[in-house]
Amino acid sequence: MKIHNTIVALALGVSLVFPIGTSAQSMSNEITTPITILEDGVPKKLKMRGADRFEIKWNYNAGQGYFSEVVDEATGMMYLLSADGVLHALNPSGQVKWHSDLGLDWANHLKLGKDGLLYAQNHNLYDFKDGEPAWILAVDKAGKERWTMELPHMYSYGSTFDVSADGIMFVLTDRGVTAIDQDARLIWANDQAVTYKYDYYLSHDVVRLTWIESIQTLLVEKTDNKLVALSPSGKIKWQRENVQPGRRYVSDDGMVYIVGEKGLSLLHASDGKDRAEAPVDKETLNKAGIPHDGAGNFYIEYDELTIGKVDRTGKKIWSYSRPEGQTGVIGLGLISDRQGNVIFTDTGGSVFSLDPNGKERFIVLRNDEGLVFTRIWAGPDGVLYASADGVGLLAISPKGKAHRGTNTK
Repeated sequence: MKIHNTIVALALGVSLVFPIGTSAQSMSNEITTPITILEDGVPKKLKMRGADRFEIKWNYNAGQGYFSEVVDEATGMMYLLSADGVLHALNPSGQVKWHSDLGLDWANHLKLGKDGLLYAQNHNLYDFKDGEPAWILAVDKAGKERWTMELPHMYSYGSTFDVSADGIMFVLTDRGVTAIDQDARLIWANDQAVTYKYDYYLSHDVVRLTWIESIQTLLVEKTDNKLVALSPSGKIKWQRENVQPGRRYVSDDGMVYIVGEKGLSLLHASDGKDRAEAPVDKETLNKAGIPHDGAGNFYIEYDELTIGKVDRTGKKIWSYSRPEGQTGVIGLGLISDRQGNVIFTDTGGSVFSLDPNGKERFIVLRNDEGLVFTRIWAGPDGVLYASADGVGLLAISPKGKAHRGTNTK
């Protein structure tokens, strides 16, 4: 099985910004960086625009083609699981704190549980019909293995896997949305919260599982704008269809923020009912991961080539569109930093950053013909971290910013 990255994509070409009534100029100062990637076996240098003000501060790849990674938001520590089964721990400055060889051939995903343990997972989504088992390996934050278990019918990974503060794992199995303890004992299974389709592999309609500790509720997000909430015993508390379209973000207190073309809408996971108001201060939005400009406005994806900024009612403030004919489409990564800048990726491997007015800050250029999985996150000091197939981990920083790091190849 291959590690399924949640990883970063890097770079592309000319883009257009359309604030209300004006259009911004594309940046110059494009440079060729020292970073080499392989595309179909051919070496290629990454390029960067905006290099008069920004730079790739450091690059970490440890000789590996890709990682699956998680970030501990409380400390900024980054945990990277490489294809050779080694777990790497780096601090925000890129300094390697430790390595731990987990003895794995492959793992699909790395997850940080609410209990503080790291979970490496190997799903059996494509091997389910052949009876191949899946497995989970738990590791502490010092890299010490706690336990390994096999689950014959598990095929969760990434967003469809969560862990409570007391170590209960919520996964998808052939029995439904399932709760399992750390002795591999089944606690409950609910087959009403998921719909399956048996094809050449077993597919489902669950997008994400989120355990909300404060209200002891498992939120099951599904396709077609459907939500289901389960109690700690696995019973359905409520379910809703036709939820407002948009990206959903869940806060620690159970508020569900939905940001889309109609602006901001709210519901609470305790009862599934709409709310007129909720905290929208910067810290709450940052902690929930909601892309915003720090002035009450929100960043959204309009389509595969366009992002924009809207106010709380959905009124468009500006939009930024990539020209047709470029490689890839806008990917799954759309975030903001603490300074209100927006950062997003495309599936050709590009990373874009715009300021709150929609003007380009920098673009890391890759323009890959294949599909590049992306993962981006921002540090509190304005440093952007990006991890991608064939690149490893990058730190992108304003020029001249004091920032210690290592260049480990």
